Amino acid sequence: MAANRIHELRITVSAVLSNLAARMSMEVLSEWRRQFVWDVLERLGDIVRQPLAASAGSKPKLKEGIMRWILVVIGVLIALLGGLWFSQGIGIVLNSPMTNQSFWAIVGGVLLVFGILLMVLGVRRTPTI
Repeated sequence: MAANRIHELRITVSAVLSNLAARMSMEVLSEWRRQFVWDVLERLGDIVRQPLAASAGSKPKLKEGIMRWILVVIGVLIALLGGLWFSQGIGIVLNSPMTNQSFWAIVGGVLLVFGILLMVLGVRRTPTI
């Protein structure tokens, strides 16, 4: 559709310019061409800007959605690591240098809670507009 309009515009412009060339001097014609090109570019800019302005409104929502998923994924990874370390620290997971070490039980518990908090924040985060 836009290609047809551009083709029609080219035909119209060439017809108008050939008529003007016969009637006007080259200085006036070059000024008219310059103004005509600016008008065409301005109209094309409006045509291009409208869809871009409509799609720009969805970018903050998309970015917000991506940030929410990133928080959830990082929270899951941290919670899994914290759960593993907590399990090793209290002796559930055996055959590890961290087995039955209270330090790893405490660090794992803190990471587990932190990971769960990140997941909850990611899921409950409201989009800001």
